Amino acid sequence: MLKKRPQISTFTLSLILLLVTEGCSLINDPNKVKEISNMQLNSSNKIVSKELQTDILAYLQKNIKKLSICEGEIDPNFSKELSSVYPLGKDKYLVEFLCFMGAYQGNYQYLLYQKQPSGNYLTPLELEIFDAETFRKPTKIKVSSIAGFPTYNTDNKILTVITKYRGLSDCGSLAKYQWKNTRFQLLEYRAKEACDGTYIEPENYSQIYP
Repeated sequence: MLKKRPQISTFTLSLILLLVTEGCSLINDPNKVKEISNMQLNSSNKIVSKELQTDILAYLQKNIKKLSICEGEIDPNFSKELSSVYPLGKDKYLVEFLCFMGAYQGNYQYLLYQKQPSGNYLTPLELEIFDAETFRKPTKIKVSSIAGFPTYNTDNKILTVITKYRGLSDCGSLAKYQWKNTRFQLLEYRAKEACDGTYIEPENYSQIYP
């Protein structure tokens, strides 16, 4: 039986393609950043209006220091253009905030945004991962931000993050999280520790969890 591949959005594929073909030149080209941003709004984020997304991200920007978002490591230009907002339920939204772009992948922090009669609230979320140095004796740790190529499925509320350990893409991890009530629960974690020059699909990495 064929395994179902993780769903990859047009935005994520476009970003991967540009990073692979043009490398660090993307970092200094605002036109490419704008192009990716438009793809994002027109594909993976159709359910949330551009106006609502702009309002939520503006509210987040005002509270960055108060919430210690991204541990202070933020590129304001990329954060503004390449962050996303997804619906979770009535007056609840998932904010996928891009902290900064590295050489070959982004670094993201996730937050829960809630609109309530008493006001608007932002809650930073934590994700569970496994440290690459502890795969022989797996131990879960919690992080406030995560590097990689994320894809959030609004239908089943599953977040998939493919993380590269280096630019050659011959080692890395794949993590899947299920949204439960007010947090993400780790469903699956796979990793390829050896950066040996051999590429395999992340879904075929060794299973670390469960």
